[in-house]
Amino acid sequence: MLLPIRIFVPIVALLGFAQGHPVDNALSTRSVPYAVLGPNFPDPSLHYADGAWYSFATRTPGESRHVQVGRSYDFISWELLDLDALPTLPGWVAQSDVLASKVWAPDVVQNPDGQYLLYYSAAAVESPDHHCVGAATSWNIAGPYAAYDAPMFCDLNQGGAIDASHFWDIDDKRYAAYKIDGNSLGAGMPTPLMLQQVDPSNGVTPLGAPVVILTNDNPADGGIVEAPYLIRTDDGTYILFYSSGNFNTNQYTVSWASSASVTGPYERRGVLLKSGDYGLEAPGGMSIGRSEGGTQRHAVFHAGNVQGKTRAMYEAIVDIQGSSVSFV
Repeated sequence: MLLPIRIFVPIVALLGFAQGHPVDNALSTRSVPYAVLGPNFPDPSLHYADGAWYSFATRTPGESRHVQVGRSYDFISWELLDLDALPTLPGWVAQSDVLASKVWAPDVVQNPDGQYLLYYSAAAVESPDHHCVGAATSWNIAGPYAAYDAPMFCDLNQGGAIDASHFWDIDDKRYAAYKIDGNSLGAGMPTPLMLQQVDPSNGVTPLGAPVVILTNDNPADGGIVEAPYLIRTDDGTYILFYSSGNFNTNQYTVSWASSASVTGPYERRGVLLKSGDYGLEAPGGMSIGRSEGGTQRHAVFHAGNVQGKTRAMYEAIVDIQGSSVSFV
């Protein structure tokens, strides 16, 4: 069963979005990000498969779905699928009614054997105030995904691990980027962004030790960096998108950094999105995708009502030239 959601609303018309009024806009005419799935579809990821765009999002507290799934055939009209991509959680996940809502930041990629691989973060049963990163697989992009018995990354003594995303380099090396969730131990703790090379056949088995690619030591970070997402441009530049600050405040932002090497060092390039831009509140969690044979970079991220604790998904087309990033 599908729950149709046809929302074509510019950010400057958020009232219309909240009330569900459709406003048709051809993608080619869009010059700013648009709200497309809500009212709560946080930490969205993006993957193109079988002629459609799919997005996966953090669980909404009080809802039964651990991982939400949205789909669009044209990157304009989106529908929320009436299913849970990860219906069964593994034993390492804390699963009380409250803690089960802490399934965060899913990301999907296809393995060489055709299976789809889902990364997700969930509260750990041995330390329920902290998260680990898990993995799951499915032959269907929308699921259901079957979880691995053990987590990929935990680092519980450092606060846990969250926000894993995939990166497949041009040399067929695969990586998982993630955040050490130090701020779960208290303000001012390290929250480094990590890069772990993984087995290219499954995207899970680690190869060697992880490396730090960015730290939260810049005053502009507001004490936190998180939600890493890596791409490689056509000219060989590595772009790291990340979020800074506290996600439930208006100090949350999307920024980017660049490097000539996948492992860094990464040079901070600037803030791409902040509260007030295009009428946004607390934008964050950007993911980038490209269709098969496509030249445009498609982006999704969340922003929302800080006071109401909801975060809708927004979409945009981005232009990346070298280390410069802008909206089309």
